Parts: sequence; C-alpha cells; structure tokens
Amino acid sequence: MSEDPWYLIHRLSQRVANLIRGGHVSAVQHNPPRVKVAYDVDEAGEPVTTTWLRYFEERAGHKRQSDPAKVGEQCMIFSPSGDLRNGWVLLGMNTDDNPPASVDPNKHVCVYDDNTRVEYDRAEHHLTITIAGGDATLNANTFYINADVRHKGDYNQTGNLTTSGKIAALKDIVSAAHIQDMTGSMAAMRTQYNGHRHDGGPLPDTPMS
Repeated sequence: MSEDPWYLIHRLSQRVANLIRGGHVSAVQHNPPRVKVAYDVDEAGEPVTTTWLRYFEERAGHKRQSDPAKVGEQCMIFSPSGDLRNGWVLLGMNTDDNPPASVDPNKHVCVYDDNTRVEYDRAEHHLTITIAGGDATLNANTFYINADVRHKGDYNQTGNLTTSGKIAALKDIVSAAHIQDMTGSMAAMRTQYNGHRHDGGPLPDTPMS
C-alpha cells in the first residue's frame, strides 16, 4: 500500500525547510564540543531545540583551535538531507547582544569576554595587544626581536645579560654584588685605595665607603 501523497509532500517540505535553519545557541557542551540550538517555537510558545550538534571551527587539520560557543550566540544549522539530527552549526553571526568588535574597516580586532583585546590597524601598520588585568607568557628556545625596544616599568631578569654595545644609565646603578671591569672589582679597588699611602704618609682623609 502506497503512502499518502499529501504526507509525502509534507515530509518533503519539512526536510527542505530544515536544510538551513537560523537560531541561537541554547546550551553548550565542552567535552566533546557540542551545542543545542533553539530554532523555532511550538504552539505553546516554548522553544524547539535540536539535539547536541557539532559546530564549525576555523580549522581542524594542520592547525587546530578551541573557540567555545556561547549561549545566546546566533547561528545557522546546515542539515544534510534536511535531517536536523545530523546538522552542523555555523557560529559567529553578530546581533545587538553580540555586536562586532569594531566597525572600522581598517582594523582587525579580537575581543575576549574579559576585555582582553588584540587589534591590528592596517592603515597605521600598528598592532596593539591589551591584556585585561593579567599576565602574558612566551615560551621559546630563543626570542629574536629585530627592532628598537622601549620599555616602561620594572625589569627583572633571571640569567646573564650580554651586550655588544654601550650601557648608558641616566640614574644610579645599584648592585648587591660585585661590579668589576677587565682589571678588577670595585670592592678590590676600594680596599686598595683605603690602604694606600705615599712614602709612609697617612691613609686617605676620606676613605671610600
């Protein structure tokens, strides 16, 4: 017995409608990464949601990244054959609640929830990284900087400092250890000066402290 043609038409139209659906993320699962999407409302006005679905990342091959979805984020569901159970979710559509990070056409901007910001202005050729109330860690065997460096703030270093140029200080140089040049240390020079006499004369009037 053949199926009711009207039922088949209804099912077909339903699948066509489900090929691409707009909605918003209603729940997020982090391991494994999945989202549920609210894409419609039922007769009682309650949201109709999908099952757990995978969502697109920028890449998942030679380069992998983790950029978790957020509840309320607007998205699109692409469902092969119109079956929402097998849908894939495309995130990243801006809304009034999730506006773009910048509307300047010359700027590429990434802003995190804690207001940490990475901004490149291609018109000014200027990169700005602002870390909101936190620290930055760079791990590498060797870090090469091919540029002049201007540093504002205290500087603490573990390890030796070697320079092929001059060191110019605009204020005092304070050391808790010996300072020396190629002929000896300042401590040795002080000892020699304080004990120095001319032809059996007196010690210096003002010893070096």
